[in-house]
Amino acid sequence: MEIIFTFDNMKNSFLFIAICLGAFACNFSKKANMQIKNNNEYPISLTFITNNIQQVYSKIEPNQKINDSYDWTKLDKTDGEFLIVVKNELNQQVDTFHHGQFLHGELGNYIDIETNQGQLKVVVSD
Repeated sequence: MEIIFTFDNMKNSFLFIAICLGAFACNFSKKANMQIKNNNEYPISLTFITNNIQQVYSKIEPNQKINDSYDWTKLDKTDGEFLIVVKNELNQQVDTFHHGQFLHGELGNYIDIETNQGQLKVVVSD
């Protein structure tokens, strides 16, 4: 049996290999757009925790809005709740909020958090 490589065969083989490598290289990350707004008259730090993942936002100034992403790609695939820890940077007082639930380790695409004088508003949406 004789195998002959022609330019067309090599081009198709190269294209096939490139597509396969591209598919394997795809990043299947899961990230939510996180927005935090500090409506307090003092700076805060905020820690956002979901099961085995946490992210800390330090020194959020009064009336400052932060836009970031929350990578939950490696989130345990179990049920859980959001845990949000807010620290007053002036007097070091810490408030912990249990907020909302998620199922099977699936979060939404958007997380909006607003702090206001000891109160917390959280909206999670797709």
